[in-house]
Amino acid sequence: MYKVFVVDDESLIARGLEKIIDWERLGCRVYPFTSSIEAYKSALVEHPQILITDIKMPFMDGLDLINRLQSIFDKFETIILSGYSEFEYARKGIELGVNKYLLKPVDQADLKSAVLLSIARYVEKSGGAAVTMPQSPHEENEDIIESIKEYITDHYTEDISLTALSERFFLNPFYLSQLFKKKTGYTYIHFLINIRMEKAKELLSGKNMKVVNVCHRVGYENVQHFSRTFEKIVGVKPSMYKNE
Repeated sequence: MYKVFVVDDESLIARGLEKIIDWERLGCRVYPFTSSIEAYKSALVEHPQILITDIKMPFMDGLDLINRLQSIFDKFETIILSGYSEFEYARKGIELGVNKYLLKPVDQADLKSAVLLSIARYVEKSGGAAVTMPQSPHEENEDIIESIKEYITDHYTEDISLTALSERFFLNPFYLSQLFKKKTGYTYIHFLINIRMEKAKELLSGKNMKVVNVCHRVGYENVQHFSRTFEKIVGVKPSMYKNE
């Protein structure tokens, strides 16, 4: 059983998260705490695999708790809880390797998804295999990657950065990048470029649009940059493709 520490100084939240999902079916045993200091002391004995923690707590806040445990344990995964007013503060957790941050009130499906992702990451780091779950970490990761691919396909004209994707899908940027490459065989930026080039080919085939207009329609500001990228991917310059 994976040991999951839930830490929130509001007793209703800590106890509520203990009841909101069927932890046993996920292969987890949950330990609720209303004191970050007590959670820290207990962690030294129990060695949890997953930490779910609020940010603003008296005496020791959530980020400080994460920092202290990271200095002791080689492997454990973290999920941050935050209110809307703390959202910017929660982003700092990305630097600490936090898997996800969940906005209060926590949605049942979002919590389950975050826990499954944390288990998947822990298993990958440990080189082991996951305790039986209704949805495997592999399937969970596949769902996340498909959602990211759909988002990129629908928003290819926008300036989609790794940071923007990580914030939208509540994932650590490094982990998102590595997971995308592992599951698709290419980086997210290569996927984005290929989507843009396929759309550019479609627009150029219409013969009614200038290269500069196509450039802007597929998300590029600089025509030279667009032309170089198009030639590298397609094999010919946009103007030549249009004429042919």
